[in-house]
Amino acid sequence: MTVSADLADELTALVGRPGVETRPEVLHRLSRDFSWLSPILSRDLRSVPASVAVSPEHTDQVADVLGFAYRRRLAVTPRGAGTSNYGQSVPMAPGIVLDTTRLTGISDIDADSVVVEAGVTFTSLEQALAEHNREVAVMPSTVTSTVAGFLSGGNQGIGSIEFGSIWDGWVRGLTVVGCVENPEPVDITGDSMDRHLHAYGTTGIITRARLCTAPKRERTVLFAAFDTLAAATRAGRELMDLPVPPRAISVDDRAVWETFIAHDGHDGAVLLRAMLDVGTAEAARTITGAAGGRVTAIDDTAVRAMTSSVYNHSTLRAHRSDPRLAAVQIRGEAVVEHEKAVRAAFPDARIHLDGNAPRRYGKGFSGLLLSTWVDDETLTRGIEALRALGVVVVNPHTWLVGSHGGLDGYRAAAATFDPRGLLNPGKLMP
Repeated sequence: MTVSADLADELTALVGRPGVETRPEVLHRLSRDFSWLSPILSRDLRSVPASVAVSPEHTDQVADVLGFAYRRRLAVTPRGAGTSNYGQSVPMAPGIVLDTTRLTGISDIDADSVVVEAGVTFTSLEQALAEHNREVAVMPSTVTSTVAGFLSGGNQGIGSIEFGSIWDGWVRGLTVVGCVENPEPVDITGDSMDRHLHAYGTTGIITRARLCTAPKRERTVLFAAFDTLAAATRAGRELMDLPVPPRAISVDDRAVWETFIAHDGHDGAVLLRAMLDVGTAEAARTITGAAGGRVTAIDDTAVRAMTSSVYNHSTLRAHRSDPRLAAVQIRGEAVVEHEKAVRAAFPDARIHLDGNAPRRYGKGFSGLLLSTWVDDETLTRGIEALRALGVVVVNPHTWLVGSHGGLDGYRAAAATFDPRGLLNPGKLMP
């Protein structure tokens, strides 16, 4: 679909000239994300370059654009910063890319929450909250991600050990706009939010959110070398019980941590890192030593580096060191209990683990099993082997919403907020 001059003019009337983009090279960029990290998505997810990109400045303009798209039967692919690994912001049908990055309002900072618009990045949000001696409760490892992008496609992040996943209460309210004949912003709270979180925008466009905040804390990072994965994860569980829980804990094989650790002096088969409140550092040192670890550093300057080398950002780090690597997501006690068999499920396997959101997944770890990519059959066989061991496996090589649960709720919400199936078409599981 080639955008007509009349169509561009009509959209310009809705959002202003700076909010409409038709240059092919820009549309190509706005039609991609980081799904190229998956050998399956890079092969099978056929991006259809957007016909036009529209960047509203406020929620009312989002409603205007969605009403226009409904009447014209134009597909709408929502987009934040484009940092998803799963094709979240890749159009599968010609139409409009709805670029939310000009929705940047931050308001109503109170004692324990803040209202933010869709396009606010977590970097900007942290800076704004710091002026009030607060910090965001949970944020992704890609801190340049937008708030709505993370809420629409994320799950856990930095802060989840204390505050949980996106479904565990630190998201207090959403404003959602549907693709209907006469769209109106709808404020949603409570369990009803579940149908709009991690939905890729298929159940309405999140334009605003109220998020829980926490007291701003001074942080440091503890590094500790261990001989075994079991000892490192045992220490990590004990660290989760500190009076102020770590903002993040990761446990990495040497083959993983060597791709992103700049510090000298680290050794051991496994490296534990814990992002701590500085007041708990000495207690953490004691706990780590008692569990068999050797503390190699406690470094206040390492917080930023750790922020960008946990959770799914580890996939990008590993891929940069070896483009042949691909990942599956793993969780559960069986990862450690059957470690040898887990490693044997994939060729050249290496493990990265992060502290779980305990309220949703239990006190423990989830993470990535990285291995050299072979083919689809090897992936399927490896996942089956892991599940036979009792490992919880999430296959990240899919763009389908609902493939990991919650499908009935998503479908019900889509029927109300997107009756013509125009929002991110092709992403909601059939």
